[in-house]
Amino acid sequence: MSDFAQLLQVDIKTLYRWIETYPEFCQSLAQARDRADHIIEGSLFARAQGYEHPEDKIFLGKDGKPVVVPTIKHYPPDTAAAQFWLTNRQRGKWAVRQEVEQHTIVSLEGMSEADIDAELAAIRARLDNIIDITPEPQQIEDKTDV
Repeated sequence: MSDFAQLLQVDIKTLYRWIETYPEFCQSLAQARDRADHIIEGSLFARAQGYEHPEDKIFLGKDGKPVVVPTIKHYPPDTAAAQFWLTNRQRGKWAVRQEVEQHTIVSLEGMSEADIDAELAAIRARLDNIIDITPEPQQIEDKTDV
């Protein structure tokens, strides 16, 4: 939002005040964000799928004059873009997961029923404190030449 405030040459506080004061302005901002997201989504999809576009190559002819040759520039599918797309759109199928198994062996020999109950309660408490260590999908930096 600070970039947008700079573009409008207003203070960020002014921008937020306009958003709160003028519902139409707030709605226009939301629509602009949605359009930008849609454009980026299309670009990411194209990178994941591979695409092509017309391109003119300019060469120097034998007579020293430029020669324009129309060509088709091909971009192969980008697996990093495909993985990013699928990881975010179908988390259940494509999320990068790490499964951790933990085994606890407790000897119950010679323990009273109260001690066994206490040990089980301690184990349950440890299990309750285990957090989900599934890593969140990360932004994948595109290092290919476009």
